[in-house]
Amino acid sequence: MFFAELGAEVIKIENPELCGDVTRSWKTPEEKSDSDISAYFCAVNFGKKSIALNLKKKKII
Repeated sequence: MFFAELGAEVIKIENPELCGDVTRSWKTPEEKSDSDISAYFCAVNFGKKSIALNLKKKKII
């Protein structure tokens, strides 16, 4: 987040098999249960881009 605030392009790699970052589901009782992401996830990943990448599968382009 620090580097993103300084203007760097930060790309976060997430595992699609695990539905991405576990903090997406860390919700307080006040947050809507039908939302895909939590306020905590938004706060700690501010300014980052996310991509789901499975490094176990070989794919030749």
